[in-house]
Amino acid sequence: MLFRTLLSAGRRWSYTRKPDSTALGGLVLVLCCDPAAVPSLRERLQSCWEELITTPA
Repeated sequence: MLFRTLLSAGRRWSYTRKPDSTALGGLVLVLCCDPAAVPSLRERLQSCWEELITTPA
């Protein structure tokens, strides 16, 4: 649920423009974890991202 929420917020934040047409900066997250956990986290994030982009907004 956390990854889905963060990805959704990042997607929304990254594609928002102010009324004066000024683009807002993208959302940047830094995850700190054990290096051995990186492949598993990468897979989970990729899976959440694929769900997010295939689900209508």
